[in-house]
Parts: sequence; structure tokens; C-alpha cells
Amino acid sequence: MFSKLVSICKFVRTVFPLVDRELEGWKKRAGEIPDRELRDQALASLAAKRFHAQGGAVYALYPGLNAAQRRELVGFIVAYQTISDYLDNLCDRAGVEEARAFRQLHLAMDEALHPDVPLSDYYANYPHHSDGGYLKTLVQTCRDRLGDSVPSPLLSQMRHWAALYSELQTYKHISPAEREQALSRWIASLARNWPELYPWEIEVATGSTLGIFYFAALAKKGVGAAQAGEEAYFPWVQGFHILLDYFIDRQEDSEHGDLNFVRNYTDDSEIGQRLCLFYQKSGDHVRLLAYPRFHSLVLEGLVAMYLSDPKASQGKNRPVTFSVLAQAGGFARLIFAMSRLLRRKRII
Repeated sequence: MFSKLVSICKFVRTVFPLVDRELEGWKKRAGEIPDRELRDQALASLAAKRFHAQGGAVYALYPGLNAAQRRELVGFIVAYQTISDYLDNLCDRAGVEEARAFRQLHLAMDEALHPDVPLSDYYANYPHHSDGGYLKTLVQTCRDRLGDSVPSPLLSQMRHWAALYSELQTYKHISPAEREQALSRWIASLARNWPELYPWEIEVATGSTLGIFYFAALAKKGVGAAQAGEEAYFPWVQGFHILLDYFIDRQEDSEHGDLNFVRNYTDDSEIGQRLCLFYQKSGDHVRLLAYPRFHSLVLEGLVAMYLSDPKASQGKNRPVTFSVLAQAGGFARLIFAMSRLLRRKRII
């Protein structure tokens, strides 16, 4: 436990400032976007979803990385997560429901990982276009920070996860009348690999960027695919990550009329049971990876970061939060308390 606590202190003391520096740079760039709608959505995503980049940057603590590699990795993670959050806002909040517009926007997620293809016109099918080069600069920054020496098997898996993420974002934002059937058709073949899960829990797992960040850390360290263990991250770690995200946002999503997969569960008891199942299965799988303590810290950090959000302790969320904290154990509860303090101090 002591070594994990040292890692958490190092994370807050050394990695958070790197994240903040990167985010400030992107905030400045976002403020210069000519189109008002694009500018508003870029700034809103940076303001509301800062902790996504902070949480993702935990992979800068992956054992064996030197200071320069950590800085490059943080730069990649912040830029890539900023793309994700910005595009999510463009799909959610601008009154657009066209799949071709969403698919074109999300080419940025793939091209950010692919140094050898020309950059697309991401706004070609979107009603707003003039971003002053903001999105292309984010994509190019990802390429520069990731570098061109990522082993092919790692890059292939990263691009596969990015493609799944992009498809989810495309289908989940089309009109509600078409959405459920489109999602079901899309996920059916993939879901057959995990009969113990609801098909939409596989959909949820496609919505996480953590596997991409983990593989980026492996690439920085020069680790080959044989040691990667992608089956731990998909669907388990990624599914747990995004179920937590949907759980804390379910009331807000209901008010906005946004899709929230957690509402598919029968009741709050089942929500707690499935979150605990994903936590347990994630833990079982990451114990088989290199540096299992690091990966268990990622899981405990997810619990702490998400459940320390005030929304997690409000109303009917409270019993579910307590059940997950009980499952996660003493260290997760300790850093949960630390995270609540960091939130009060507006550090996260």
C-alpha cells in the first residue's frame, strides 16, 4: 500500500502540472477558433472534462519511463483526450444527428494514430467548419508526441480500438428513433465473444480511450505486443471505466435527453452488481499483466476519481457508490477520500 501511496503523491505532484500546462495551451488555441459554435464547444469540453485528461495521464507513471518519455506521453494523452471530448460535444450539443457527419469528424481519432495518411477535412459533413486549424493541430500533436516507432501490432490494436470508439460515437448520437437498432446491429458479432455480458455492455467498453493510452505507454517503453494483454482492457477495464462515467452522469443525461446505457439495468441494485463484477473481472485480468500493481492502481484510481464526484453521492446514487467502494477495498477508499479533498481544492 505504501508504494501505491507514493505513486499517487508523485502523480499529483509531477503529472498533474504537466497536464495543466498542456490543457492551458489547448484552451488558448480553443479561444482563437473563429466559428462561435465550435469555439464554445471546444472551451466547454475543456472546462467540464478536465479530469478525463488528468485520469488518463496516470499512464505516465507506467514503470520504466524516463522524464522525457513521460512528458511526451502526457502530451499525447491530453491531445488525444481533448479530441475525444471536443468531438463528443460536437455530436451531443450542436443539434446535429447525421451519422455521416459524426463518422467524418471521428476520422481524427484514427488519423491521430496514423502518421502516414493525409489529414482529412473533418468538418466536410458538419454545418460548422471554421476552427482555425484547431482539430488538425490536435491530430498532428498526437502524431508528433506518439512518434513513428510504435510497433505495428500495438498500433494496429490502438487503431482498432479507435475505430470501435468512433463507431459508437457515430451511432449513439443519431436520432433516437434509429439509434437502438443501429447500435444492436453494429455490436452483435463482437458481443458474441462475451456471452456473460449484455451486448450494450460491450458497446460501453468501446467508449474508453484507456487501452489506447496503455498501449501508447508500452510503445514509449519499447514493449512488444506479446506482453500487452489487450484482453484485460477490453472489455473489462474499459467497460468498468465507462460504466462509472455513465453512472455519475445518468441524471444529467436524462435532463439533456442523452443516451445513457446505465438506464438499461433493471434497478440500482443491478447497477451496483454489474459495476462490482466489472471491477472484479478487471482485477483478475490485470493481475496477469506485467506490473500488476500499476494496473490495480489504475482501477482504484478510476473508483476514486469518478465516485468522488459529488453526483456519485447524491440521491439514489449513494448506495451504489458505497457498494462499489466496499468492493474496491481499503486503498481505493483512501484515495477516494484524497480525491474528494482535491476536488474541494479544485485541483481535479
